[in-house]
Amino acid sequence: ATMKKSLFAIMALTAATAMPGAGIASAEDICGIDPNRVGIRYTVSEIRGTDVLTYHIQVWRRGNQVAYVHEENELTEIWDLVRDGRQKLIRYFDGYERAIEYQPEDVNSGSGQDAWSGRYQVIADSELDSMTLEDSAGSDCELVQVYENADDDRQTIVRWRPAWKIAEEIRSEQENATVTWRVDELYSTAGRVDDEFTRRHRYHTIDFVDIGDNESDPFLQKMIHLGFIEHKDH
Repeated sequence: ATMKKSLFAIMALTAATAMPGAGIASAEDICGIDPNRVGIRYTVSEIRGTDVLTYHIQVWRRGNQVAYVHEENELTEIWDLVRDGRQKLIRYFDGYERAIEYQPEDVNSGSGQDAWSGRYQVIADSELDSMTLEDSAGSDCELVQVYENADDDRQTIVRWRPAWKIAEEIRSEQENATVTWRVDELYSTAGRVDDEFTRRHRYHTIDFVDIGDNESDPFLQKMIHLGFIEHKDH
């Protein structure tokens, strides 16, 4: 199956890590969840006219890494924040136990902290900053903020947990189309989070730049045909 795409671009995440030291409480000690070591399972629904499509995406954070697990497509993308704010990607095809590694120069999908915050949090800091804070409830760890933004083409509403840097819900409405991301489960145990980043290491991995020399590989032929990777000539 081809990867499903929503109106809301999948981006990713940045959160400030509590510095270890005597007398300094970590985010996990204070609020029960460390925003830099957590898994979030979203149910995504797309409504277009009378058609309704529902699927699930898991977002996992571990320090300068973030993983997107597309459950129905058996596809996992793990992003690393590397030098100069650039990002590299390993795309894991879980159904085949194969992987393709992309260096920052192969990705070209943005650099710098704003692009990373969008990948880390699903919604970028700059987008939140451009929205209007319409409501808030609770305080400290339980604070929930409701942001809204509307223009001629789209209305977006975000329920935001600042202590965790987690969007509980993102709702984007356009003419004849509504896309909603809604949290339905959180995972906060360190072992569970670590496992999501390490259990695929056994997969056979090929560098993206080497695809052109290996296009006789049936797996790569299929991925090119499905549009997951572009045909690369040398």
